[in-house]
Parts: sequence; structure tokens; C-alpha cells
Amino acid sequence: MPSPLRILVVSEDARFSTWLRHHIEALREDVIVDAETLTDFEHRLATQGTAAFDLVMPLLRFEGTDDGPSNGQDWLERLLEFPDSPPTIIVAEAGDELTA
Repeated sequence: MPSPLRILVVSEDARFSTWLRHHIEALREDVIVDAETLTDFEHRLATQGTAAFDLVMPLLRFEGTDDGPSNGQDWLERLLEFPDSPPTIIVAEAGDELTA
């Protein structure tokens, strides 16, 4: 039996993480969905990386401002620094299609 697909959801919104986890797990029985805040994710990147996951889904802000690590563009650049990172699906929390 193949090992379950491991997905990491990164969001400051616990309700969103719970909602997304519920829907993903309803679609596939062979999946494990973990959730972290952006702060926890930043710590993971600095210490462990994301190789333990098959997919990362961060909820990021794309507002065209320089508001620190919560800025989606900054996170994308950080993720590119890790060659062993799994595929990533970015969920845009704020902004528009021009900045995302």
C-alpha cells in the first residue's frame, strides 16, 4: 500500500485551514493534511525544510506592499531557495490578479 499524500496548509486563519483540510480529506482518503501558521512555517523553513511533504499550500497576501514576511512575493522568493521543496500551490488571500 502506498504511503499517504502529505499536504501542508499554511495560513494564519485557523478556520480556513480547518475548512480546507476537511474538503481535501473528503476528496481523498489517502491524504494527511497538516496546518501551520506563517510563523511556524518560517521556523520550519529555517530548521527542517519542507521535504517531508508532497505538496505545500500557503495562503499568502499579494498587495504590492512591502509588509515583511507575510508579503506573498517575499515568500515565493524564499521557497525558491529550497531546491528540495515539493510542488506548491499558492492561495492568494488578498490583492488582485496583477500582483498575484
